[in-house]
Amino acid sequence: DLNVTTKGVTVYGTEWPLSGDTQITLTPRSDMPVGPTINAGEIYQILPLAVTTLARDVLALQMLKQSLKNPPDDWNGDPCLPKEHPWFGIGCTEGKQVRVTSL
Repeated sequence: DLNVTTKGVTVYGTEWPLSGDTQITLTPRSDMPVGPTINAGEIYQILPLAVTTLARDVLALQMLKQSLKNPPDDWNGDPCLPKEHPWFGIGCTEGKQVRVTSL
């Protein structure tokens, strides 16, 4: 029951539990002259991290990033975490104290 105009509409929720395969269906009302149009969509989840990369390591990498003309596209956020997705070309230790070990 959204009334979307040419100015658009934004729908968000602070809690929208999803699991498994999720299907979102947009069905126009019978009196609508055109079908639904999606300009953008985003679904994300904020996960708290129990650890972070040592602050001085992060600062050093941020300074390096600023000195590069074309830094890698994924050099944003914590360079070592989540551990499955560190910055491209960065090696890190695991454990309570996460450190950058290679570049």
